[in-house]
Amino acid sequence: MKLKSITTGLIAVALIGATALPSSAAISKVKIGGGPLKALTFAGDNIRLTVKGLPKKTGVYVRECLATPKRPTAAQCNGNGVWVTPSFPGGIYPTDGTVAKPNVEFVLPVVGTFGTTDCSMSKCVIYVQRDHLGPTDKSLDTSVKISFAAKVAMPVATGSASTTPVAIGPDVLTSTIGTSTLGDPPTPINASVDQTIVVKTLSGVTPTIVALPGGNCVITGTTIAAGWSGYCVVQATSAGNASYTKVSKVYPLSVAKTSTTPAAIGPDVLTSTIGTSTLGDAPTAINASVVQTIVVKTLSGVTPTIVALPGGNCVITGTTIAAGWSGFCVVQATSAGNASYTKVSKVYPLSVAK
Repeated sequence: MKLKSITTGLIAVALIGATALPSSAAISKVKIGGGPLKALTFAGDNIRLTVKGLPKKTGVYVRECLATPKRPTAAQCNGNGVWVTPSFPGGIYPTDGTVAKPNVEFVLPVVGTFGTTDCSMSKCVIYVQRDHLGPTDKSLDTSVKISFAAKVAMPVATGSASTTPVAIGPDVLTSTIGTSTLGDPPTPINASVDQTIVVKTLSGVTPTIVALPGGNCVITGTTIAAGWSGYCVVQATSAGNASYTKVSKVYPLSVAKTSTTPAAIGPDVLTSTIGTSTLGDAPTAINASVVQTIVVKTLSGVTPTIVALPGGNCVITGTTIAAGWSGFCVVQATSAGNASYTKVSKVYPLSVAK
């Protein structure tokens, strides 16, 4: 598409964030210079823009959107637009026009109709908002009006009809990983297993899916390999066809915070016996004239430790209580627990059977 020439003297628009900052915070002015902004070709045009005044380490999305009272949704905008960022991951910027640097001119494609929006019937704008690294930050949200020349009516065919259909507008991509729909904010996913990204196009064109440089994930076909950490940016592109024009969308991903440790059900449960006697809180009378064996079973399956507490008169080795003691003895059985059951100790008083 041929770029519309820019008249002498670029249109400079000082854009100030629509959401007021606290009085103690410095107000950051974002300036967009470029054009044209009026009489744009309805079937499709290009606007040359430059973003200046971005705070350090801060990026924005610049998109064509429907004019709305609040921040427009992704469905109310024409694709992802252009991501303007001072620090693209890895420092290697894509060359397809989807990412630009501050203070450097870039091209924003616009069209008179996209999705369900018709700019001849509704007001359209170039909308600026924080990128996916600050999805809730509205301090830089602002917009500038654009307008299109009148639609060119298609002549009624009187002879042979044209065999070349007119493109409706940019292709529309819908992308998912599992049950998560991808969009501007980072989508958390489980990076411990392979994931499949599904991208559907309105045109029916098979899209290309790549991991942008600087991220930590590897994509082969539609599979995101397991084992990455940190950050990943996926780009899906439809080359378009006779009915829909080319479009790219960028999807940031992050690692979902998932625990691999199952939650403990509760304290372990001990069942302890000596012979036919079940031990408990009350002293259990046993025959101290012979060796006795204490059996402790745990619900967790953990092997417990069994000791004679100081002050008592019995001696325990392993699970054996030596013969010949008198008076009083206190046995303590302990399970260290595991992933399903927590640690627990139980104390069993013993006495000499008369």
